Amino acid sequence: MSDTPAVPADGCPRPAAALTEAEVEALVRGICFKTGPPRRIGVEVEWLVHELREPRLPVSPERLRGAYAALRTVPLGSALTVEPGGQLELSSPPAGSLTECIGTVSADLATVRAVLREDGLRLVGLGHDPWHSPRRFLRQPRYDAMEACLDRTGRAGRAMMCTSASVQVCLDAGHEEPGPLGHVRRWWLAHQLGAVLVAAFANSPLAGRRATGWKSTRQLRWTQIGPARAGGPPLDADPRGAWARHVLDTPVMCVRRDGGPWDVPEGLTFREWTRTRLPRAPEREDLDYHLTTLFPPVRPRGHLELRMIDAQPGDDGWIVPLAVTAALFDDPEAAETVYRAVKPLTERALGLPAPHNPLWRDAARLGLADPELRETAAVCFDAALGALPRIGAAPAVTAAVAAYRDRYVARGRCPADDLLDGADGASRVHARRRPPGHPHQPAREGRPFMTEAAHDADALRERALTTLVTARDRTTLLTSCVEDPDLTAQHSPLMSPLVWDLAHIGNQEEQWLLRAVAGQEAIRPEIDSLYDAFEHPRADRPKLPLLPPAEARRYAADVRGRALDVLEGTAFHGTRLTEAGFAFGMIAQHEQQHDETMLITHQLRTGPGR
Repeated sequence: MSDTPAVPADGCPRPAAALTEAEVEALVRGICFKTGPPRRIGVEVEWLVHELREPRLPVSPERLRGAYAALRTVPLGSALTVEPGGQLELSSPPAGSLTECIGTVSADLATVRAVLREDGLRLVGLGHDPWHSPRRFLRQPRYDAMEACLDRTGRAGRAMMCTSASVQVCLDAGHEEPGPLGHVRRWWLAHQLGAVLVAAFANSPLAGRRATGWKSTRQLRWTQIGPARAGGPPLDADPRGAWARHVLDTPVMCVRRDGGPWDVPEGLTFREWTRTRLPRAPEREDLDYHLTTLFPPVRPRGHLELRMIDAQPGDDGWIVPLAVTAALFDDPEAAETVYRAVKPLTERALGLPAPHNPLWRDAARLGLADPELRETAAVCFDAALGALPRIGAAPAVTAAVAAYRDRYVARGRCPADDLLDGADGASRVHARRRPPGHPHQPAREGRPFMTEAAHDADALRERALTTLVTARDRTTLLTSCVEDPDLTAQHSPLMSPLVWDLAHIGNQEEQWLLRAVAGQEAIRPEIDSLYDAFEHPRADRPKLPLLPPAEARRYAADVRGRALDVLEGTAFHGTRLTEAGFAFGMIAQHEQQHDETMLITHQLRTGPGR
């Protein structure tokens, strides 16, 4: 968010000239991956800034301004910037080694902490502020436009801008040639290993003093913002082309002006802007700026910027994800080991881009309580521990990674679990209420959340989210335990093929939540009749041109991602469908009923997995 457009290498201003679509594609392809031997590393560490003695109290804008003015007077090796909500970010210069990078940032952090301490403030490593609501600190045209743009998809944008913090690891893109250190492999690995990093370092389970039901609420917020602004492109053998298409097809956040508020057009992609040239023709500076308004989990900026890791607890907690990531990417032996370890996870992504796929959602919601992610994380940490001495890491860094593995990874935990159960007394956070479905408070079956009209909107939203996710977990289990032939077969004339139930669940969710509640255009109107339970008796459904299993999964996942975005922005009053969350409860109950039906189908079928 603190990104600024690229400056020409020669420092000389270039004459403004309108860009064509072809020129944009060529420019993006030319700058997104700067290939060569991986030699440099960097890190960007974001921090929440809280009261030193009572972090639950809000810090006034005047106090922040005074503290930040003092910080600007001290020499730092890293670039210091302020985020929209007053968070601080230190961005290291490119370093020639992990040791150099850690040394520079550690020294700068010591300086920053000393200055803040004089003002009674401290840096706090949490991925999402557990106590305070989003509140803008910076009032600039960029952030005014960003807020207006992101508000269109709900409240997640403001939370991301003002109450989130992360550790972002920057790595060289890699060789042009194929292999463990090639840029194509590293691009792919960043997206698959990214889910493991989300789970292993999840550290944001609370918002508004309540447990959200997600180990990484920060990652949830990014997902809720939507795939265009906060998603990555599909993975293929041509990362440059995929990224260029993504850049062109993402709506522009704003059209800048020299004076007055910036325009915030709705739905104007950069591709369309180059064609229509309205409200004015785009120029090179507009493209540079547009690139800074895209927030995928992995952003190619010549180098790779891995953006998915929550801010970590403690003064030096950020060193562990930096060291682990550097070891797994820059040591050829570790890179090959991890490539093999994460490859089986790709099936759970269903071919959908990160983070809007089931693998990334499970990582954010469950952390290392997910058995497969826990097993993969253990392999990754062991590989990193073997690689760290080979890349010249200091013994203290290796020891910190080993301690983290023993405390968290080996036990299927992450820092979020400490916050949830109060294991660390120094940073203990008490949730006012844990939502049903939280591991420490199992949901009571048959208790519809929409009957609790007395609860506030946030409580209803949390319960709706938990109920929907719980139902989808059951659906996924019931449709992933057998091969495709068993999904498409009819195991009894009394029952539908399992694949029909899966797509029917998605179609009903689309019709009620996306079309009826949100007023969105239909995604797949042509399949409505195929999945109409009244139009087609169960015995006839195998003869219909149903979506094949992979397509049905993608469709249901796409609908669910959009439905969660709708949930985030819904006011639970005004219509019969939204009153007290009625429609969301209805859809969750509908999916649970089909889960029971699919379970009966499994009991009737024969063969593997029975």
